[in-house]
This record gives sequence, structure tokens and C-alpha cells, in this order.
Amino acid sequence: MLSIIACISKVHRAIGYKNRLLYAIPSDMTRFRMLTIGHTIIMGRKTFESLPNGALPNRRNIVISKTREQITGCEVYTSLEEALAARKEEVGNKEEVGSKEASDECFIIGGASIYEQALPFADKLYLTIVEKEPEHADTFFPEINPAEWEVTEKEMRNETAYRSHSSPFIEGSNPAGSYCFFLFISYFSAAASSSVSSSSSLKLLRSCIESWRLIDALKEMMVSLRDNPSGCNLSWMISRRWWLFSA
Repeated sequence: MLSIIACISKVHRAIGYKNRLLYAIPSDMTRFRMLTIGHTIIMGRKTFESLPNGALPNRRNIVISKTREQITGCEVYTSLEEALAARKEEVGNKEEVGSKEASDECFIIGGASIYEQALPFADKLYLTIVEKEPEHADTFFPEINPAEWEVTEKEMRNETAYRSHSSPFIEGSNPAGSYCFFLFISYFSAAASSSVSSSSSLKLLRSCIESWRLIDALKEMMVSLRDNPSGCNLSWMISRRWWLFSA
């Protein structure tokens, strides 16, 4: 599953300023860590360079870069397509050996260009939407088409947020922290949801048809048994009807 995770402003979908995150909300950072730890994360070069301590621990770090060939603690690919292909190959290999990690969720964590490239392929969005707009922003999350996504989880919170590094993230805020309202929200791809729904409906229909076939077969066997109490050929009839039911 390919997921996107981001913290954005409500109106303009702002996510950064001068290659720094706009928001430093403790529960948002905890949520990010809990969701991504143990999984694969994919990011652009600038996003990686904004990380204060380099590669994030206990995660498979993949960086998209056309200028850097090697980065300590990371795998480097020249395009998102190449990174996703490598990811797909790894999942396929794990499925062959029956690994429990074969269905591992993969997270896109930024920046703007990588988000935009990944959005058409994403299965799920994890967004933290902050009510108040930042005073300055130069990086934005791509526009989301509501018709293509279904809300699966929503949680409103208010909490003290802090400046992220040296960025002025909220107008009128101070380094000691500022009270802000924000929303944890998760979306699931409507296309994927529709596919799952269609598959479930098909299974239900098939189950009903098989049940009707079984009832019909039982009725015929009861009639045959009534007309032939001696049980002549009853075992053959049961075998034949069971074969028809399970075909």
C-alpha cells in the first residue's frame, strides 16, 4: 500500500518555508513516528537534507535525487518511478518466501514535487490540517479532489505548537509555543474503495447463488428419497449434486 503523510495548513495547503517544516506539533510528530516506524519512507533530496539527524531510524529510507548517488543510511534512486519499481520488486520477493512484511505500507513524506508525483498512485492519505495559516510559506501540498477520496478517520484537536527550527510558522506566534487547532484526518482512495466494494458484492452474489444451488439440490434429493425409499442410487445422486454445487 502506498500512503502519503503530511502536515498542511487548512486553506492554502502550505507545508514548508525555506526547506523547513512549518509546524512542530508534538502529537503530530508522535503520530508520524508511530505510523511510519518499521516501514519504508520515500522522500525527495531537499526533504532529506532538512532532517536534522539524517536518515530516520528504524525505517527503510529511500531518497529521490538526480544529483547525489550515495547517502548514508539511505537508498538513492533518480526518480519516484524507479523507487516504486524497486519497492514492488522487494515486496514480490517477500511474497515468494512467505514473509509477513510482504504487505508493508510505504509512506511518501515529501516534498511538494514528490507529493504531486505520488498522489495519483496513492491508496491512502494521512493529513494533519492546521486551522491557522502560516505567516510565510513557499511550499504547498497538491490540491486534493474530494471526489477521489473517502474520509475514513477524523479527529479534531487543539494543542500547543512550536516553531519548527527557525521558521516563523504561525503569525503572531512566539518561540515558547502557540495554541492552535488542527485536524487529524485519513483518506482512502475512492477507486480502491470501489474496487474492494465491487469485489465484496461479487463474493456475496456468488455465495447466494451457491446457496440457492445447494437448496435446489437438497430438494431434489428429498423428492428422490421420497419416491425411492430403498435409497437406490442415492449415494450417486448426493455425489453428483455436491459436484454441481462446488463447481
